[in-house]
Amino acid sequence: MKQADAELLAQTRAGEARIRRALWRSLAVVVVLGGALTAFLLLRGGAPAESPAALPAAPGPPPVSTVAAAPALPFADVTTAAGIDFVHHSGAYGERLLPETMGGGVAFLDYDNDGDQDLLLVDSAAWPWRD
Repeated sequence: MKQADAELLAQTRAGEARIRRALWRSLAVVVVLGGALTAFLLLRGGAPAESPAALPAAPGPPPVSTVAAAPALPFADVTTAAGIDFVHHSGAYGERLLPETMGGGVAFLDYDNDGDQDLLLVDSAAWPWRD
């Protein structure tokens, strides 16, 4: 069992090192693209911005806005009454695969064209090799 644990630990460390390298490479690309964009914007030389003196003066104080307080919204849990019994299972077991990092999904649509909204809940599953 110790051999399997050591191999798993080595694989985990290798995976984390790969993720770290990908992060640094991504950051380098963002910095290079940001620098290129900044250089482009500085060197393209567009029309000069208008000075504040050239802008017309505001016609008096701004109007006072009166904002009404937002009404209290009562929420009630009706999932059981609606027959919804859903628990999301991500299938994650620690290998940090892309589908493990994405959440479930939900959509309202008229699937059967009866004029009523249907609820589609998207779930994941355990990986086939982890059964």
